[in-house]
Amino acid sequence: EYGIYDAPDRLAGAPTLAILALASVVPIAIRLVSRLRGMRTELASRRAMLWAALANTLLLVLAFVMDSDRFVAAGAAWLQNLFIDGGWNLMWWFGAAVIIGVLLLPESLRRHPWGRMLAYAFFQFLGVAMLVHAVTHPGRVGWGDSLNRVTFHAVPLLFWLAAMLVSGTVSLVVRRSSSNASVAAAGDKRR
Repeated sequence: EYGIYDAPDRLAGAPTLAILALASVVPIAIRLVSRLRGMRTELASRRAMLWAALANTLLLVLAFVMDSDRFVAAGAAWLQNLFIDGGWNLMWWFGAAVIIGVLLLPESLRRHPWGRMLAYAFFQFLGVAMLVHAVTHPGRVGWGDSLNRVTFHAVPLLFWLAAMLVSGTVSLVVRRSSSNASVAAAGDKRR
C-alpha cells in the first residue's frame, strides 16, 4: 500500500528502506565501534568495508535463496543487456576487464587514499542494484530495462576506478623496477 512503486510486482517501501538502511548504517556503525576501540582510521575503514561487503553478500545470497528463479532471471537479463542487447557495445567488456584488474591487483589501489573506498562503492552500487532488481521483477532485454538504465550511473565510478587501477599499477611497476635496479647496483658494487 505504501510502496515506492504503484505496481504489485515491485519492491514495497519497508523492504526498500531496510535495504538502504543496512547498506549505509552497517559500515558506519562498524567504523564507529572500531574507532571507539582505538583502531587507526585506515584499519577501521578497511574493517568497515569488509564487514559491509560481507553483509551485502549475505543479502544477495538470502535474496537468491528466497527466490532463485527470479534472481537468476534478473541476473541473466542484466548480463544480456550489459554485454549483448542493452546498447552498451564494448563498454561492459571494458568494465569486466577493470573489475578483473581490481580483483587481481588490489595493491594497485592502495596508492590512492580513496582507492579501496571507490572499489567498495562500485561493487556496493552494483550489488544493491542487483538486489533491488532481483526481488522486484526479473526485468527485460533491451535498453529500456530499469536495471540497465540504473547501471549507467555506475559508469563514472568505473572510469574513476580504471584510472586509479592504471596509475596505481604503473606506480607499482616503476617502484619495483627501481627497487630491482638498486639491488642490482648494490650487487655490482660488492664485486
